[in-house]
Amino acid sequence: EFKLPEVREKFYTFKIFDEAVAGHGKKALKMCEEVEMTDDPYMTLGAFASSAYKKLELRQKKATEMIKILAKADLDMKRTGIDGWKLIKKALLEIAAL
Repeated sequence: EFKLPEVREKFYTFKIFDEAVAGHGKKALKMCEEVEMTDDPYMTLGAFASSAYKKLELRQKKATEMIKILAKADLDMKRTGIDGWKLIKKALLEIAAL
């Protein structure tokens, strides 16, 4: 028997970021673990950055800090040997703590 792939909501990645922005770090991490095996960490970080830039355009509080956190995670992903998902999770926790 073959199991059908789990169908995930189209904008699930953006919901992960929104949970972190709302201060729900643990929930964001749990949701992140659900996509870790199927999604690319670079694309996920790009989706988070896109959301952060939209918040900046809307002049939302702390958007600048979020972008800085994501930029650091991006540089670390490219420069270090640290697993990209660990860096993403760290960034989500930092954003949740803002």
